[in-house]
Amino acid sequence: MTPAPPIKNLLFVSTTLNWQTSCDHLSYALGCSQSNTYTFILKAYDNYCPAPATRFAAFVVTVLPGPEVAPELKCLSTLPNGDHQLEWIPPAPADTGINFDLYYIYHSPTPGGPFTLIDSVMDYSTTQYTHSGPDGKSFYYIMTKGGCDYLSPPSDTLETIELSVQALSGGSVAQLDGNAPITPLPNSVGLYYIYREFPTGVWTVIDSTTLLTYNDTITICSSTIDYQIGLEDTVANCISYSNIAGDLFADIIAPPLGSMDSASVDPATGLAVLGWPVSNTPDAVSYIIYLLDPSGAWNPIDTIFDINTTNYINSGSTADQGFEQYAVATLDSCDNRSPISPLHRTVFFEAQIDLCLQEVALSWSSFNSIELSILKMVELKISWQV
Repeated sequence: MTPAPPIKNLLFVSTTLNWQTSCDHLSYALGCSQSNTYTFILKAYDNYCPAPATRFAAFVVTVLPGPEVAPELKCLSTLPNGDHQLEWIPPAPADTGINFDLYYIYHSPTPGGPFTLIDSVMDYSTTQYTHSGPDGKSFYYIMTKGGCDYLSPPSDTLETIELSVQALSGGSVAQLDGNAPITPLPNSVGLYYIYREFPTGVWTVIDSTTLLTYNDTITICSSTIDYQIGLEDTVANCISYSNIAGDLFADIIAPPLGSMDSASVDPATGLAVLGWPVSNTPDAVSYIIYLLDPSGAWNPIDTIFDINTTNYINSGSTADQGFEQYAVATLDSCDNRSPISPLHRTVFFEAQIDLCLQEVALSWSSFNSIELSILKMVELKISWQV
């Protein structure tokens, strides 16, 4: 106490108590029990005559440990070698570091535990830890140990993202299934990013999703393809990566059925002129032009290797002597061919003059492949010389 008692003064007296507590003051024997509450008695008296006064006052001090706060466990990744990496934000407020002793890392292979203390981290500013040699799926939480050996509550428990990849549709579709590291997800995370390795050693983000399953349609002819999922935490600026999983895939899906939108005859040359819409198949590489022969068989007559070319003139056409029937098919990079489109027929037009009757008989072949529901009018143009 400053000043130390006894303290004398003519009218008023005062003093200040400064008590440096320690861990030993958190508990002491009080009879048959333990206590951390201390009672102090002050006595004040005067010598006023004829009746001097005396007063006693008590004040109570309860010694409590400093609050210990767990770090925020934000990301948990499976490294390429199978180790697990934890990343966290140090406990707040920052002055917790004054009473900081260490972080305890706990692990369990099951969500319900039991959790085992696997290691400790002595540096307050350390925000990463790698668990070497875990056995598959794992769950982790962290606790802070502070002054007087007091422990914080555990942090949130995170589980590793376990990715499984299954080949569907004969190996032409990769189905990815995973799990959330924590449910519900915190506001600081949002999309799962889908990573694909192809060719070997080259990883590319191909898409993102909020779902725990994803289908990737393969446009690669035949190869082993690996995948990984990443979930970013924007507050901690870290990413939780899943394990790497893959399978052997092959593109066996043919391009969809296409169509030919026109089959005309060039009046100057008498040759058939064909047209069709561009293919929307991502890996389409060419178009095959077919001509229907008199026996009813489709014969390929040419291949167009520029996928953006959507017209063709048949140099061997005799469409000025009779109608011809054409179709087109699309070929992708894995030699998968689409079904042959519905046929498109050129129109063969004839005019026969009857001099006796002074009449001209006009005839033409049917349009056949044109949808009659959208054919509103046939325009006939006639010219003559006198």
